Amino acid sequence: MNKHRSRRRNLRILIDRAGGVAEFADAIGINRAVVHGLCKPKTKANISDELARRIELVCRKPHEWMDCMHPDEQSTLADTLEQVEKLNARKFRETQRVIWKAMLDRKR
Repeated sequence: MNKHRSRRRNLRILIDRAGGVAEFADAIGINRAVVHGLCKPKTKANISDELARRIELVCRKPHEWMDCMHPDEQSTLADTLEQVEKLNARKFRETQRVIWKAMLDRKR
């Protein structure tokens, strides 16, 4: 797993512990929309080294904590959300196939 994915996963853990995006963003001192955008599963935005170090400092985590996975600290909620997003994407694709098939059958 690359450091950017680890950072997003760790960000979700810290957000869960803070009580939500708003509370976390306020504690870190950054815009809530920025934090929300960084949490999106398909975002192309990465957490910069500077922001990762800032988060570690404010959250009292060791240097480069954001860059590694921490199995003992993984968030059940973050894992669950990731699984739900994958499941929803799969169901959406399956539903699209059924609809397209029905439309094609109707035209015949």
